[in-house]
Amino acid sequence: MLDSVLLVSQAFHLERALFIAQRSNLKAIGFAAESPNNEGSLM
Repeated sequence: MLDSVLLVSQAFHLERALFIAQRSNLKAIGFAAESPNNEGSLM
């Protein structure tokens, strides 16, 4: 069974993801990724 996770996300989403992991009884470590520079973006 899964008991630990590594979360990589934008800082905006990381706090919530860590909270959810901890509430799910998972040991969680989070790393905030840099925001993309929109190179090659369709937007």
